[in-house]
Amino acid sequence: MLALLDRGIASAAVSLRGHGGSQGTEHLQRYRIEHYVEDVLQTLGTLVRPVTLIGHSMGGLVCQLAAARANVRRLVLIAPSPVRGMRRDGMRMVFRHPYTFLCAFLQRSFLRLYRKPRALRSLLFHASTPETVIADAANILVEESWRAGNEMNTILPDPAQIRCPVIILGGAEDFMVSPASIELTALAYNVEPVFVPASGHMIQSEISASRLAGLLQPYLTD
Repeated sequence: MLALLDRGIASAAVSLRGHGGSQGTEHLQRYRIEHYVEDVLQTLGTLVRPVTLIGHSMGGLVCQLAAARANVRRLVLIAPSPVRGMRRDGMRMVFRHPYTFLCAFLQRSFLRLYRKPRALRSLLFHASTPETVIADAANILVEESWRAGNEMNTILPDPAQIRCPVIILGGAEDFMVSPASIELTALAYNVEPVFVPASGHMIQSEISASRLAGLLQPYLTD
């Protein structure tokens, strides 16, 4: 956000219920994707003009669902949950880290997936990402609703309902949402995806804020 501001572009972040400084952390496991969509729609309702929505991963799914129900100027999706759901990518992750996923399933905890640095790097980052970036991520990752996370397999966006321009960015070496899944999502919107070299799922952590702002700037200004 600060890097965008340096380029004269104002932005704001939505703190979803149960996250960040918002209330409801104790009820996190009750929340569904629809609750997050309602949070975004409520925020959009306070604005005086249409804005560009930017969503990453699960946030990409939330923004697609919100954009189908609101007047949005543009939609920018960064490594978004695929339009066909996460089952295919999810099974690939399970086969690489079966014990980790078994523990996460038994504990109903997405945070459990990232307890070990090796799994954290494999799932979210590029192979050459500095260890300091991995450590920083481990310190700030928090739990997510097990119910909402699993709905990424069943609650899917309908690209035909989205009338605004759509831009899709993907990590060239993303293991969580593969380049193939990014291609399929882009095909559903009839756009060409933009792949960021030497990056995994956490693009916004693996490249500088200034570089990411530079990638986004053409889509945020007329």
